[in-house]
Amino acid sequence: MADPDVSGSPRPHAMNGLFELIAACGILLIAAGSVLLCIYAFRQSILWGVLCLLVPFALPIFAILHLREAKIPILIWTTGVLIVGILAAIAIATTH
Repeated sequence: MADPDVSGSPRPHAMNGLFELIAACGILLIAAGSVLLCIYAFRQSILWGVLCLLVPFALPIFAILHLREAKIPILIWTTGVLIVGILAAIAIATTH
């Protein structure tokens, strides 16, 4: 059956596992998109690559400036962000 979680609402254990699996997939997509964007940045120039590794907002700036060349990594990263964002919204909505 379902055990109550911290908020007191019943949630089956299978749903928790599925929720965590989907969240992990979203996080992996974010990581893969970020790595691919860094690779594209290093292909553009060593300076862009180093900036993308060390400066927090350099990666999105690079992505915006090189949208055509880096559209696949951007789509991968965006898909991961959407998955994690939707799951976070569901988690917040179900706890209140």
